[in-house]
Amino acid sequence: MKSSTKVTSLLLLAAVLTTPAWAVSDNASQAGKHSAMALAHTGVATTKVVSAVAAAPLVVIGELGKAAGEAGDSMMGYALEDEPLEISDDTVIADPAPRHLNARKQQEI
Repeated sequence: MKSSTKVTSLLLLAAVLTTPAWAVSDNASQAGKHSAMALAHTGVATTKVVSAVAAAPLVVIGELGKAAGEAGDSMMGYALEDEPLEISDDTVIADPAPRHLNARKQQEI
């Protein structure tokens, strides 16, 4: 064989043998990129879950606050009504205080 044929054969053999190495290197860099993207997506998903868990009690408290505010507005509206009180001829007599009633019951026993 001529030396030029030997050189060409060696170069062709070297090119064939190194092609899989380039492919592996490219696949490895792609795999690294995908791993980094997966890690970033995991971080975002975790942040969303934590945000939802933190927001749930605040939403509940906000709804309770709205309900309490509405109840307070209703009660204040009732308290500020200008309806006159009824005047009656009925006499109101106060009963004895509960402690006096309890004292009487204990004396009877």
